[in-house]
Amino acid sequence: LYICVDKAVNETKRTRLNQIARINLDGSNIHYQVIDVDRRTDHPATRFLEKSKTTFPICVLVSPDGQAMSIPTSNFKTELTKIITSQKRIEIAKKTIKNYAVLLLVEGPDEIQNKKAFEIAKAAAKHIAGKMDMMPKPIKHPPEIVSIKQTEFEKEKILLWSLGLDALSITEPYVAIIYGKARWIGPLVSGEHLTKTNLVDLLLVIGADCECGLDKSWLQGTMLPIKWTLPLQKQVMESLGFDAENPYVRMEMMAIMRNSVVAPGTIPLHAFPDTSVQMDSLVQNEIPPKDAMIAMDEEPDQSSIQKSFVVILLFLGIVLLVGVVFLVIQLRKKQRI
Repeated sequence: LYICVDKAVNETKRTRLNQIARINLDGSNIHYQVIDVDRRTDHPATRFLEKSKTTFPICVLVSPDGQAMSIPTSNFKTELTKIITSQKRIEIAKKTIKNYAVLLLVEGPDEIQNKKAFEIAKAAAKHIAGKMDMMPKPIKHPPEIVSIKQTEFEKEKILLWSLGLDALSITEPYVAIIYGKARWIGPLVSGEHLTKTNLVDLLLVIGADCECGLDKSWLQGTMLPIKWTLPLQKQVMESLGFDAENPYVRMEMMAIMRNSVVAPGTIPLHAFPDTSVQMDSLVQNEIPPKDAMIAMDEEPDQSSIQKSFVVILLFLGIVLLVGVVFLVIQLRKKQRI
């Protein structure tokens, strides 16, 4: 969130805007900056400003995917609340805490298409429910469907925007898969690509072991704008059985993400639907068995073996050199005697 000011905005107003943003965005995944456009003319925020709009302050919400939305500053506190929460986002968050995932169905104007899309999503959720016992990590509850009807578009404008949708231009149903801390994984699926097979392929990625050979860089997904309140965080802790915000847990997760590698056959999901989303390990909609996952984790790294071998040789060389020097010294002592 960029809060842009110029020399016409006095220090009192700047401080007030900063305080409102800090207090109301606390606990959310929205980061904000107050930018003086007179002093920082080359700041990235300036490219999102409308040239015709010259009255400051100007507030712009920018998605990780690059789209931008102008936010009014007249009733700033209310507008910030709209950014970080809504009825559907709270519902999604509560379901992703305990469920495998949420299939978010954005309905179009045609009821027949909406019903067909719902049945496809329902079939994909049922398929995953039948495979959850075979997955490497235990998950109690199967995916659930959350629908956004056209009558709810105005209230869910920020949620739709975060998915790259404009409420006024939606002409068909879309399905987005949300999991974890309200992360959107993969593409927005619609039209001829909205099939059970495609949804199942995306859902199966979530159930794979995060410590296996999957490329975790795109597995992280895009977070929806939301505030994780204390009651939601408590539900997360109860569901997981540990505190996900614990510094030691976060360090372990960061280590796992840093060790990300690209498994053969994997591709970024954003390449879909032009290319297949299936991975070698997930072809035929199957999850590899736990033993296979362990085998992948324990496969030795050739570069590590080579490095270890070089270190051992150097150590032996040093020991041999010390031994030779010691013998030479002893022989010289004997000669003197």
